[in-house]
Amino acid sequence: MFQIGLVENTDFRIAVTPGSSFLDTFKLSNDPVWLKAYKTRIEPYVEKYKGFGDRMILFPTNDKKIALYDNFYSARLLTSTEFIVCFT
Repeated sequence: MFQIGLVENTDFRIAVTPGSSFLDTFKLSNDPVWLKAYKTRIEPYVEKYKGFGDRMILFPTNDKKIALYDNFYSARLLTSTEFIVCFT
């Protein structure tokens, strides 16, 4: 599975929308790497993400130790001035 390295070889916290299928991808995984990522890098922080919806992009924008695991449409903000300024 190509994604394992992306999850296993970092220490980034992983921001996901609470109650989403993206959260369940980790929480219900049969893969021990993904389960460990859920327990150590998602579950302790997931309450912080409640109510952010389409503004989840703010987490990795404001904290470079957070990776966002979300759908393609969340990236629509990648062209926002706020995001571009953060990485220039």
